[in-house]
Amino acid sequence: MQNCHACGYEQQLGNFCGSCGTPLISDTAQIISPTSEPATPSRTEAPSRYKPKRRSASQDVQPNKLQVEVRAYLSYFKAALLNPTNALEATLPAKTFATTLILLIISAVLATYGLTGDVLGVFVDRGSFLLSMALLYSLLMIISLITTYLVTYFFAESPGVLGTLKVLSGFYPVVIILNAACFLLHLLGTTKLALFLFVIAVLLVCILIGAFVTVDAVRQSSKSINGFYAYIMYFLVSFVMLAYVSSTIARSILDDFMKSVSFLG
Repeated sequence: MQNCHACGYEQQLGNFCGSCGTPLISDTAQIISPTSEPATPSRTEAPSRYKPKRRSASQDVQPNKLQVEVRAYLSYFKAALLNPTNALEATLPAKTFATTLILLIISAVLATYGLTGDVLGVFVDRGSFLLSMALLYSLLMIISLITTYLVTYFFAESPGVLGTLKVLSGFYPVVIILNAACFLLHLLGTTKLALFLFVIAVLLVCILIGAFVTVDAVRQSSKSINGFYAYIMYFLVSFVMLAYVSSTIARSILDDFMKSVSFLG
C-alpha cells in the first residue's frame, strides 16, 4: 500500500495519487520540492592549510641589546636635562652613572682640546697633555665627591660614598652639554664664549653641584647642627682641597718649565 503524502489517499499501485495527482514516493524516500536544490553527497572537507601572516621588514628586525641600552640611556639623559633635581630622589643603575662619568671626562677632554689645540704639539706633547686633563677633571670630581660626602655625613643622613656619587652624576648631563657646546663654539671660532662655558662647567663640577646636593640633604634630614654651618663647612673644605691641588699642580708645572729652560740654556 502507498499513502499520498498530500491528501492521505491509499492505493496499491501507481506512481501518482489517484485522488490529487501528487507523485508518490516510498516511505523511506524524501520528498524533493521543485524549488529545492538536489541533494549532494556529503564530502569531508579538507582542513584549510595554515597560511602565516607575512611580517613587515620593520617587524623582522629586532633591536639588539646594545640598541636597547643606548635608547634607554638617551631617554635618561634627556630627562636629566629637563629635570636635573630628579637625581636627588632617583636611584641610578651602575651602568647609567658609570656611562655618565665616562662621557663627562671625554667631553671635558674635548673641550680642553678645543681651547688649547692651537698650542698643543708646539710647547707640550699632545697625548700627555690630554691625559693630564682627563686625570685633572677626574680629580675635581673626586674632590667634590669627598667634600659632599663628608659634610652630609656630619650634618645629615649620608647615602654613602656610592650613593653620593650617583646623586652627583645625575647633574652631570648638564655639564656634558656645556663641554660639548664649548668644543663646538671653538670650531666656529667663538673662543671667548667657549672659554666662558668651560669655566661654568668646571665650577659646576668642583663646587656648585656638590653645594646644591649638600643643602638639599641638610634640608631633608638635618642633625642637631644648623644647616647653615653645613653650607659654610662645605665651601671651606672645597676651597682648602682645591687650593692644595692647584698649588701642587702649579708647582709641578713650574718645575717642568724650569727644567726645560735649564735644558735649553
